[in-house]
Amino acid sequence: MATAKNPNTIQWIHIDLNSTRPTIDSLKFFFSKISKNGIILFDDYGFNEHLETKIAVDKYLSNKKGSLFHLPTGQSIFFKK
Repeated sequence: MATAKNPNTIQWIHIDLNSTRPTIDSLKFFFSKISKNGIILFDDYGFNEHLETKIAVDKYLSNKKGSLFHLPTGQSIFFKK
């Protein structure tokens, strides 16, 4: 039986889990795999219903190199440096 060949690096990831813990767990798993200049798109980042997730994402990214841009759609994009 063949096994999947998962990539070692990825260019972008879209996180839309509507829950804080799975969002942070996803970040912890994928962040090191995201290449320089890679992108993380956070859905629902700017909505009051997901304020806890926004705070957790901000905390996680606070010591990471990159820029977080907020969109009027409620999403946010992190550009990894």
